[in-house]
Amino acid sequence: MGNELYSFGVMLAAITIIFCFVYRFQLQTNIVTIQRVMQAGVALSIIVTIGLCVKNKFQWNYVVYMVMAIGFIMRVGYMLYTPYNVRPHDIGTLDITFGGHAAYIEYIYDLGKLPDSNFYQFYHPPFFHFMGAVFGKIVGFIINRTDVEMAVEASKIVSCFGSCGVLLLVKKLCEEVALNKKGVFIAVAVTALHPNTFLLAGRVNNDSLVIFFIMLAVLFTVKWLKNQTWLNIVVLGIAFGLGMMTKISCGIIAFFTGPVMLYVLFRNWYTCRKIEKKWINKKTAFIIGELALFAVICFPLALWYPVRNLKQFNQPIGYTPMITPESDLYVGEESIKDRFLSFKADELLDPIYVNPHTDCNLPLYVVKCSIFGEFEHEIKGFIPRALICINMFLIIVSLIAMIYTVIRYKDNLMVRLGFPYLWLIYVCSFIWYNVKFPFGCTMDFRYIVPTAFLGGIFIGVLVDSACEKKIKGGIVLEKVMYAAIAVFGCLSVAMYTMLTNYRLW
Repeated sequence: MGNELYSFGVMLAAITIIFCFVYRFQLQTNIVTIQRVMQAGVALSIIVTIGLCVKNKFQWNYVVYMVMAIGFIMRVGYMLYTPYNVRPHDIGTLDITFGGHAAYIEYIYDLGKLPDSNFYQFYHPPFFHFMGAVFGKIVGFIINRTDVEMAVEASKIVSCFGSCGVLLLVKKLCEEVALNKKGVFIAVAVTALHPNTFLLAGRVNNDSLVIFFIMLAVLFTVKWLKNQTWLNIVVLGIAFGLGMMTKISCGIIAFFTGPVMLYVLFRNWYTCRKIEKKWINKKTAFIIGELALFAVICFPLALWYPVRNLKQFNQPIGYTPMITPESDLYVGEESIKDRFLSFKADELLDPIYVNPHTDCNLPLYVVKCSIFGEFEHEIKGFIPRALICINMFLIIVSLIAMIYTVIRYKDNLMVRLGFPYLWLIYVCSFIWYNVKFPFGCTMDFRYIVPTAFLGGIFIGVLVDSACEKKIKGGIVLEKVMYAAIAVFGCLSVAMYTMLTNYRLW
């Protein structure tokens, strides 16, 4: 855990230093210059990796760190050239009475206290907004700017850290479940090069940070399953608790972690009864103690704010504000078939971008929204259309790979059953959420981003099996997937180093 903390610390420090340098000299408005630096950084990462492979012979670690470096460059660069109010979600204005995420940060930054109501976005738990205000103070001190607008801009550091941190977590997760180097590369490459993670990095809301805590909780659930240590359960409790204190939707992980905890407890109790003929032994008592410690750490962190709002505002636990059916986002009048059970292939490439005010078909919306968000970008023509096609291809392959993993993969039970189960939890909850809240904005891919990381792991498993010649035509499949990932990465980099203007529907 020490190495991970050091890596996260260095990453956060690097993002903060780069941000302060750019904003101190007011370089953030030079969008084209930042994008050229991003392109140069990506090219340099590739050149250095090629040089290392030529000098020291090819090693998979080189290309894994290469795509991680590219992912870091793209996230930080996008965060720098994207103002807080460009391609936002529920940001509102700097008016403290508006109730958006900007006002939430302003409330803590200026007044030093939590909101006095649960209006609009104030119903959310406060951890992201608190950290945003903290980094507003830090950045303000360094560059001598204490205005609220700079504080809100500085809160992008927190989102960028969350998006970058996921790179390390996915890599560690793949290593924890013993994927080989090729599989690790595929999974990390999908995570590093996925455009939605770029969008998350530059967004002032709690999405990126909660995804970080979710993936941290998944990693330490796997680690605790293998090795029931105090450290693993403490980190798991902190990850879960801070995740819930960031966004209540982190609670979905309970459906993954809870069964794992019960499985470990039952497995040890069964062994105790079967072999030792006792109701409880030291190992079982130790696990019960760890679960109690998890509860002591997690529950106060997770529930204090929902309980506060319940008492002060009569806000139900798990509350989500309801949009009225009169809104132009409402799609409840559309049939179940049109919304969930069909795929409008004729609209795959035209229009290029989604529109939450007019679209209702969830599968098609997810394919496009996963790479472009809910925005109409100014880039038309080949690049976005090609990105849609390659994204569609990778989604299909990942679904096939998941089925293959469940049926044929025998090397790791967590990969074979645990990760598909987690994917299913996300997808089922997403569909249920869209049934309960039939609005265009509810279809946003940002609610199920971890499914992309899991899809990368499934493709990695498929490539692993192909390399070991467990699949007919495995060599061809392997080369095709490397090519697909390369094309996906090139198009993602090209798309997000060309954006200038934007339009929010």
